Amino acid sequence: MNPAVIKISSKGQVTLPASICRELKSDRLSVVLDRGAIKMRQISMAEITHDFPSEEKDLLQACEASLDFWDNPEDEVWNDV
Repeated sequence: MNPAVIKISSKGQVTLPASICRELKSDRLSVVLDRGAIKMRQISMAEITHDFPSEEKDLLQACEASLDFWDNPEDEVWNDV
């Protein structure tokens, strides 16, 4: 794969090329700066919450489940109300 050139916005945001996004299996990335190189890798929710206390894991899972519930096309009708 050829390297892509991307720009960092004034807010510090970057947009990954669509070709890379299509290959991702997760919408979560770990990002580290290692000797001047920015490294990203896919991570799972289990990796994120591995060191959380059990109460925090339960709360996070409930929040994630509610987001999945509300993120559906039928709710879009409320955007213009």
